Amino acid sequence: MDWKGVLAVVLFVLGFLAHVLKVANDDVQKTLFPTKRAWFKVFYINVLVRLVIVVAAWLLYSTTPDFFVAMLAKFGLNFNMALPITKVTSFLVGFFSDSLLDIGTQKIPWLGRQIPPAYIAPEVKRQAENIAAQKKDGQ
Repeated sequence: MDWKGVLAVVLFVLGFLAHVLKVANDDVQKTLFPTKRAWFKVFYINVLVRLVIVVAAWLLYSTTPDFFVAMLAKFGLNFNMALPITKVTSFLVGFFSDSLLDIGTQKIPWLGRQIPPAYIAPEVKRQAENIAAQKKDGQ
């Protein structure tokens, strides 16, 4: 891999991490977690697994785009655009890759069972259940 390819992967990872920081910041703002460090203690495994998967997909696309598009088509995902591998697109695709991974796991059910869910903590689920129970009791 040449330096241009390495830089594209680094920018992709930075884009992914920027998205993760945004999600962590949003959760801290909603007071679901006291700090970003507390958020990362809960989700670091999910972040690492999802990062490895999207980096592998990006490397596959950046080295053999025709094969990548053909693989997506086998699963019913239509990807008819050609993205140039530039610094800007690498960062932007990295930023949106986590959301794209969620779309893929919705379309391919067995893939969704293999990949950890995106950042839904047990505390958040309990909080949502408590709110729903309170609304139910209030009616």
